[in-house]
Order: sequence, then C-alpha cells, then structure tokens
Amino acid sequence: MAYRSWSFMVVLLCLILAQTSMAQDAVASFTIVSFKVRDIKTNEPLAAFPVTLHIKNLNTGYEEQNADYIDPDGLLIHKFTPGNWKVQLRIDDALTEQVDYFAEQIINIQPNEPLLNKSFYVRSVGVVTGNVVDAQGKPAASADLDFNCKTESNIGYPSETDKFGAFRTELPPGKCKISAAYRGDVGSVTVDARQGALSTTTIKVGRRISTWLLILIPLLIGVLGYILYRFIKRHVTREVAKEIKKEINKEAKEKKAEEKEEEAAKGREEPKKEAEKEGKEGLNPRARDIMKTLNERELQIVQYLLANNHVGTQANLRNHTGIPKTSLVRSFQSLEDKKVLSVEKIGKMKKVKLTDWFLGKE
Repeated sequence: MAYRSWSFMVVLLCLILAQTSMAQDAVASFTIVSFKVRDIKTNEPLAAFPVTLHIKNLNTGYEEQNADYIDPDGLLIHKFTPGNWKVQLRIDDALTEQVDYFAEQIINIQPNEPLLNKSFYVRSVGVVTGNVVDAQGKPAASADLDFNCKTESNIGYPSETDKFGAFRTELPPGKCKISAAYRGDVGSVTVDARQGALSTTTIKVGRRISTWLLILIPLLIGVLGYILYRFIKRHVTREVAKEIKKEINKEAKEKKAEEKEEEAAKGREEPKKEAEKEGKEGLNPRARDIMKTLNERELQIVQYLLANNHVGTQANLRNHTGIPKTSLVRSFQSLEDKKVLSVEKIGKMKKVKLTDWFLGKE
C-alpha cells in the first residue's frame, strides 16, 4: 500500500514539472513588442489614436491584420513569434475622412527575447484612388503604374492596376505625378494629396478617335483625289503633263536608287545578324536552358545585354526596350534571384551586367 502511494506521488510530481516546463516554453516562444509611435517630422509621440496593424512573417508568409489602439502614452503593444516581420501602421483620426499617418518597418524577433521596446516613426499621408482606362474608355486591367512624388517616402506604391483597372494607395502630402502604361499607350495625371483626405483620379492612355471620323477621312481623301484627277485631265496642258511625266520619272529613278541603297544596306546587315546569331548559338547549355524559362520582359533584358558586351545601364535598357521603370526594377530583381545578372548602383546610375555563372565562365 505504501509502495502505491509513493508511486502516485512520483507521477504527480512529474506532471507538475512537465506543466511548469511547458509554461516556460510557451512564455519563451513569443516576444511582447512595445512600439513608441512618433511623428517623423516633429518626433512627438502620437497618443490615443485608433490604428490598423498589418503584420507579415517574411519567413513563413503568415500575415494578419488587426484593429488596435495607441494608448495615451503613445504606446502600441503587440505579441510576435521569433522571425523577421514586416509591420505596417495606418493611423486614422476620426475627424478626417481617410488615413492620416502611415509607416512600414521590418523588425527581427530573436528567440528567448520576452520584451522588446522600439520606436515606430510614421509620416502624414493622404489617400488616392484611381482608374486607368484605354482610348475607348474601357478599364485597363494590369496596367503598369509609376509614382513620382515631390516628397520622398517609404510607401510601397502599387505597381499595376487590379483586374478592374483600379488602384488605391497612400501618398505623402503634396504634388504627385502618376503615370500608366497599357498595351503600348501611356498617360499621366498629377494629384495634390492632402493629409487625411481622399483624392480620386482617372488616367486615360492613348487617344480616342470617333468611328465616324475613321470612316469619313478615307471617303474624303477618295473624293478629293477623284476631283483632282478630273481637273488635271481636263485643264492641264501638254507641256505641264510632260513636266509631270519628267517628275514622275525622276521620282521613279530616285526610288530605284533608294531601293538599291536599301539592298546594299541589307547586304551589310546580314553579316551583323549572322554574327549575332552565332553569338546566341554560342551560349552555354545552362544559359540556353535558363532563357527558355524567362518571361518576355526578362528575355528582352538578357538579349539586349548579350548584344552589348554583357553590360548596360537601367536607362539604356528602359530606352531600348520601352519597359516601364517599375516593371524594369521587378524584372531586375527576378533575374538577380535567378543568378542571371547583377545590379550595381553607382551614384544615381544602376549598372547591369550578366553574371559569369550565367555565361558559363565559372
């Protein structure tokens, strides 16, 4: 009987120790972060404001969005697990119609770090919503967007419109030029963002030509041509006709000379094209296999570099390919991830070159 009592006590003690260990592990598995929220211009704390907190774990992809509140001391407290987190704050004053402050910050949470104090600097913003439409007034889905604002900010602007041709973003107060590109056509508008206010805009790309005008122009040309023909046939003298014939013959000779020159130029271009073809066919198997996986814009970039001694600049590539700046930067990042090229920033210039690994030199 005493043996059973002793065994029971041992089991009970083990359970108590196990629960204590689990509790300690649970405490150590997350970190309580106390953010001191401050205005980046004044360095003053922002207190007693509602806030939308959007967080994303950059390691796992987990993300969540919560409505929270900055306490009277300017503190915002949230619990994080270990890892790298992207934290976005949107602060909305109830007296204004839209978001008043915005900020984004990357924080690193280490294991066994129960408490962390950090300052979170936010900047004043307004909100702009817009639509991009084509020449016929139809929504331009997935149109490329580019934002050029007078005030520098770390706001992540949208790179393209949604499937309805719409976009929405925070903007720093002041003038901001928004450009759009869609199927070879471009357009832009300038908006004046105000803190806590909503601005709406529409960007039209291309020019709209009336259907009636498209029909009328060829018809008018045909009528005028017929009238001119009848006038010349009826009233022009033989001598004038001879002069016209001479001019026609002269133009024919000039055209023939131009055709010969074009043929000669074409003959000079053939060796160049042949050399470019040989250079492409001389790529190593790895490069040829990688190029099969690239999208159209990435392939344009690589082909340009192959034809220009494997090096170029962002400005050269943009002028040569016509790819918008935002899309070009995304393509650079994708090609860097694939080890196809490297980007080196020299002052305000970005130098781009193909890697030795892609060219089969290592």
